[in-house]
Amino acid sequence: MANETYRRPTVAGWLAPVMVGPWISIFLFVTAYAFLGPEWRYVPRWGIWAIGMLSGTVIGAVYVALLALVDVLLLAVKVRMFPTGKRGWLTATLSPLVFMTSYAILRPWAYWKGGPWTVVAILAVPLVVTAIGTRLLTGARVPRS
Repeated sequence: MANETYRRPTVAGWLAPVMVGPWISIFLFVTAYAFLGPEWRYVPRWGIWAIGMLSGTVIGAVYVALLALVDVLLLAVKVRMFPTGKRGWLTATLSPLVFMTSYAILRPWAYWKGGPWTVVAILAVPLVVTAIGTRLLTGARVPRS
């Protein structure tokens, strides 16, 4: 790695995985959960899928924006470079599975008695932890000059 020359990543090479990768896994996870997950008493599976897709779309948009913000902040403080290529696609596609699994286990909608901010916190904490954690753990270090 010491002999490797630094190649500046392109914006398109960074933005494509960040903006497309999370949607792939979120929509696949929602579909799998709706049709293979637990049955609900009064809601048919296609209803679970529709609600999940709507929720997944909103959460996905927030996660994409959060990933881009984390990437820019980590680059600004010279900790990690923009993830591009295979690494960018892999982390952007697989990282949503972490917070989606936490949602399947924690079931944020079950905390409605704690008030809306409790539900927001249970939704937001896994998003933020996943975004920062995957970028710090899997990102390429900024080369020292």
